[in-house]
Amino acid sequence: MYKNIVVPLDGSGLAECVLPHAENIAKGNDVENITLLHVLPPVEITTGGWYSLSEQQRKDAESTNKTFAENYLKKAVTQVKSDKVKWEIITMPPARETTPRIADAIAGYADKNKVDLIILATHGRSGPSRSIHQGKC
Repeated sequence: MYKNIVVPLDGSGLAECVLPHAENIAKGNDVENITLLHVLPPVEITTGGWYSLSEQQRKDAESTNKTFAENYLKKAVTQVKSDKVKWEIITMPPARETTPRIADAIAGYADKNKVDLIILATHGRSGPSRSIHQGKC
C-alpha cells in the first residue's frame, strides 16, 4: 500500500513521538523507504539596524544549522532503524520566497519525490511550552 513515507521532524520531542508509529506502519505495509525530513529555517537576525550579517556570515550560520540538523536526524534514525526499511535523512535549504512556509516545503518535497504518506505529530512545541512538556508524547 505505502512504499515511500516522509516524516518531517522539527527538533522537538513531541514531533519525534511519531517515529514508533512510522516504524509500525512500515512493518505492516511493506514500506521500502522512510525519509526523515527537516526544513531548515532561514537565518534571520534582527538588530537595531546598525549591524547586519555579511553574506559569508549568513552562509556560515546556515551551514552550522544544516550540520546540526543532520546530526539530529541521524540520532533520530537510530531510535527506530529497521533492517527491512531504507531510512534516509534529508535537510532542505532554508525556506525563502519560493517556499515561505515550512508546510509548503514539506508538501513540495512530497510531491516531487512521489511520497505516499506524510506522518507528523499534531504540533511540536517551542519556547516555554517546550520546557513544560519536555518532549513527552
